[in-house]
Amino acid sequence: MQEQFVGNYTKLSVAEKHCIVYDLMGILDVPEYLNLGALHPSERWGASMKNLIQHWSSLEINHVIAWQRDTNQYGGAINWQTSQWMQTFLYNSCTIELRQCVDVHYDSLDAVEKGGVVYFYFIRQEMFQMNTNVVTALKTTFTTFKKEGLFKIRDENVSVAARQLEVVATCLNEIRELL
Repeated sequence: MQEQFVGNYTKLSVAEKHCIVYDLMGILDVPEYLNLGALHPSERWGASMKNLIQHWSSLEINHVIAWQRDTNQYGGAINWQTSQWMQTFLYNSCTIELRQCVDVHYDSLDAVEKGGVVYFYFIRQEMFQMNTNVVTALKTTFTTFKKEGLFKIRDENVSVAARQLEVVATCLNEIRELL
């Protein structure tokens, strides 16, 4: 399981670099709610942002959909186009299997709720499903490494071990399960 998470984080890192090079990172910044019941987006959203690449697990899908909807309706042509470019990039970067899993959720949304922000959220959700069994398995990574060291690591490679431990710690920290 650790190797799968490492592979997924590697893919995510490549996507993040692409987003930086092509100036797509800003569209993945989701602001905090200021006033959920506000009628206009200028009163609904605060100044504090969470980037979906780093903090996706701390955001609920309804929050992300609301931001995508407001971006589509009130964000202007540049934000709408950037969101579409992000969605196209992500769609084309997915395997057929991942695309099918994501599209089950994405296709059920209204057109005004669709875009790169929501598509990215669904990708992260599929790639890093964190149920109780997964969390337990990830936590055992540390106890196993403590007992067996590099012996269970492919080719007893220190770099591979460090990357696996780093990714597992990052995943558990995102969901506040790192003890």
